[in-house]
Amino acid sequence: MIMMTTENILWITVAFGVVMIVQLIIFLYIQAHITAGTRS
Repeated sequence: MIMMTTENILWITVAFGVVMIVQLIIFLYIQAHITAGTRS
């Protein structure tokens, strides 16, 4: 069982933030390719 210390909460928050940013970048990358594909 993981102890819920302040440091662990901070690391979990950072990990979730990184995941959300990566998903956003991938989403925007795919959207840009879809719009570029439909334009040409």
